[in-house]
Amino acid sequence: MKKLTALFLTFLLLLTVCACGSSGSEGEGKDPSGGKEPNAPLTVAEQVCYDENNIKITVTSFDEDGSFMGPELKILVENNGEKNITVQVRDVSINDIMIDGSLSTDVAPGKKANDEISFMSSDLEIANIKTIKKIELYFHIFDS
Repeated sequence: MKKLTALFLTFLLLLTVCACGSSGSEGEGKDPSGGKEPNAPLTVAEQVCYDENNIKITVTSFDEDGSFMGPELKILVENNGEKNITVQVRDVSINDIMIDGSLSTDVAPGKKANDEISFMSSDLEIANIKTIKKIELYFHIFDS
């Protein structure tokens, strides 16, 4: 449970810094979007969000168009351990609204896997989310 809590806090910090960060302070009379269009697409800098027990998960990018299902958060999972692992995503929140996210990837010992966390466009529409500003989630990692 401590690992999941640490993972969640790490990922929360990553997304807060990447998605919501600003290079300057936002004072009264300033444009809160930092000069960007209000509906500018989310950008994510490549960053390691989990690195423990010979498992490393790196967020590599965000694809707003994604697949036919909807937007995707691209990740790289590295298994430097001695056991097969499965990585899944749980408890996804976008802009503080719970949304279903889809990821389940198996990684053999000593291997890497490029995969993506998919979000259904229909779920985003139902939740009235037009612009993704913040993503929070848990990774569930287990010996498969």
